[in-house]
Amino acid sequence: MARKEIVTRGGFDSGTVTVGDFETTFWNEYMTLERKGERLATFPGLIMTLDAGSGLPVTTAEVKEGQNVILFVVPADRLILGDGMRCMELMQEIEPVVGKKIVEYIR
Repeated sequence: MARKEIVTRGGFDSGTVTVGDFETTFWNEYMTLERKGERLATFPGLIMTLDAGSGLPVTTAEVKEGQNVILFVVPADRLILGDGMRCMELMQEIEPVVGKKIVEYIR
């Protein structure tokens, strides 16, 4: 079951989605996945929520409080990513929004 906290500023949603012991942070897209403080995945790796009943993707905007979801991860090294996903200046902008370190996990 999901718990969700969300803030909308300047057209962007940010916050957390918690599923059991797992906590995600997001800034329109999922940015981090942790379990009991241990980092399991970091953007630009793909972190997704899937509806537990249908298996369909559920975006950060669509996930509902109490919804049964499955967390799904594809590490960045398994994805075809553009050069922008390697720009550390852009990644640094994420950190104050989600309140988590990003750059040190993707260098």
